[in-house]
Amino acid sequence: MECKKPCRLSAVRLAIVSAIIALTTCPPMTCGARAAGRADYDASASLRMTYLSNMYNVPKEREALFDVENGPGQRYDGMSGPADFEIQAESEASARWRLAKRRALRCYAGVRYSAFVDNGIANYLRLKMGGHIDLTRRDHLKLRILYLPNRFRKNYKVATRVGDEREIRFEHAYYSQIRSQLHYMRDWTGNLSAGLQYEYESRSFDNPLQARDRRKHTLMLQADQRLGRKVELGLAAGYSRAATPTEITLRDAQGDLTTLERNRSFEELLGMATLELKLPRGWKTGLSIDYSTRDFTTEVREDALYYRREDDTWTVGVKLSKKLSRNLTLRLNGLVREKISNRKPALEGAEDEDIGYERYSFGGGVAISF
Repeated sequence: MECKKPCRLSAVRLAIVSAIIALTTCPPMTCGARAAGRADYDASASLRMTYLSNMYNVPKEREALFDVENGPGQRYDGMSGPADFEIQAESEASARWRLAKRRALRCYAGVRYSAFVDNGIANYLRLKMGGHIDLTRRDHLKLRILYLPNRFRKNYKVATRVGDEREIRFEHAYYSQIRSQLHYMRDWTGNLSAGLQYEYESRSFDNPLQARDRRKHTLMLQADQRLGRKVELGLAAGYSRAATPTEITLRDAQGDLTTLERNRSFEELLGMATLELKLPRGWKTGLSIDYSTRDFTTEVREDALYYRREDDTWTVGVKLSKKLSRNLTLRLNGLVREKISNRKPALEGAEDEDIGYERYSFGGGVAISF
C-alpha cells in the first residue's frame, strides 16, 4: 500500500513514544514497584463544546475576506470564517502503584478528538501519554508527551517563478507535532513547592511548506504556594528558543524578481500567574494570566517582515467546576487573548502571520470518572 504523505515520526520520536507505551503498560515488578502489589486502575471521559471567535487568528480587517477569497487556490479555500464551535471528546486510562508511604507511581494514556461545526478541514486528533513518580516524599517527577499526527494550520502563500514573473498560490498547511515535557517539583514546606520544567517541541509541515518546520526548547521555573486550605497561587517564568530552516523566497521589487533568505527563528520570554480557589457548595474556580514576548533573530535587514520584529501576547483564562456527583463533574471555561506586534497587518506577507489579532472563547462540558 503506497503512503501518500511522508512519514511523520523519526526514529528518535518513535523510540520516545514506544518507551512511553511500554511505561503505561508495564506491570509493577518491571516498573520498580516491588512492594506495591496490585495496581489501581482508573478511567475517565469528557465531552465539551467551546465557541471560538477567531480560530485562525486573523485581524479584524481581514475577517470579511473569508466570503470573497475562498475559491480553489485562494487565501481562504476550504475555510469557513474565523468563528466556529468546537466539540471535543476525550478519554483517559491510568494505572497507579503504591511504592511506599506517600510515594506512588502513576502511568496514563489518553486520546482527544476535536471536531468543528463549520470548519471540518480543521478537525484533528491528539494523543497523550505520560507518568508521575514520587522519587521521595518531597521530590516528584512528571513526564508528559503530546502528539498531533495531522492538524490543519491555515492556508499559506507559496510563490514560484514562471518565466520572468512571480506566480502566487495558497496551499493547505498541515503539520504534525510532538511535545515532550519533563517536570521536577520539590515540596520545600507543607505549603510551598518549587521546581523546573523542560519542554521540547518538534513541528513538521507537509511539502512544500517545510521551511516552517521548527524545533523549540523551553525551560521554566515554577513555584506553587498554598495560602490556607482554599487558596493556591502559582508563578512561573521561562525562556524559549526556536530554530527554523532558512527559506529562499521570491519578492517583486518594482517589477524585478529578487530572492530573499528568510529565517523564522526566535527567542521568547514567558511569564505566568495562576490563582485557584475552593468555593462553597463544592465549586472551584481558577484564574490564569500568561504573557510572552517573542524576538525574531534573523539578521537579514531586507526582510521587513521578520528583521527586529517583536510580538507580545497576553492571555487571560478563567475556569469554574463543580462535582455534581461522585463520578460526574461540570466544567466551564473562558479565555481572552490579544497579540500585538511592531509589524502591521498590511505589510506584504503579514497575512500569513498571527499578528495584530484578538480572540476569545467560552464553553463548558461534563467529565465522568470510572
